[in-house]
Amino acid sequence: MFGLFVVVEGVDKSGKTTVVRELYEALSKNYPVKKISFPDRSTAIGTILDKYLKGIVDMSPEATHLLFTADRYEKKREIEELSRNNILICDRYSWSGITSTVAKGIDLGWCLETERLLPKADITLYLEADIEVISRRRGFGDEVLETTEIQHKIKDCFGQMRDYSENVVVLDATKSVEDITAIAVKHVLRCLEKKNQINSV
Repeated sequence: MFGLFVVVEGVDKSGKTTVVRELYEALSKNYPVKKISFPDRSTAIGTILDKYLKGIVDMSPEATHLLFTADRYEKKREIEELSRNNILICDRYSWSGITSTVAKGIDLGWCLETERLLPKADITLYLEADIEVISRRRGFGDEVLETTEIQHKIKDCFGQMRDYSENVVVLDATKSVEDITAIAVKHVLRCLEKKNQINSV
């Protein structure tokens, strides 16, 4: 079996981590599955990002973006290896980094260029969420990007990202976790089947 790189994206508190967990559990019954998440706050770069997200340190938008991107590049080889023969599910990836930077007024083209050499997702599952709803969820506001104003801007940027990505599936975050997971599983398996057919020719 050829592997698959699945990315789950969405604004903060849209349910990404829950969907990743449920998708992992559902697919693990019949397939080899691994998961990864960003940012990785355990690394040297990740500890700086953790301090930034918690408002302990401040950095320019460009410097912040490059650190988030570097965090992903540190896992480049791991992503390539894990997605070779497994379904690799990723909680946040390039979209999250790019949208949070563009929301601060930085050029989209520059952000895209910094991500150019990273592994591309085979399928991106985007959780479409209402900002007013997610702003009432527990923990919203704990980190610097978690304001309704910033999240509205980030959501608008997510809309732009669809034009720069292939195989994007939009999931309604207001649906039940069970419904979202069922739809996600269907699309992931369809993508996996298509990839295996292409690679077996």
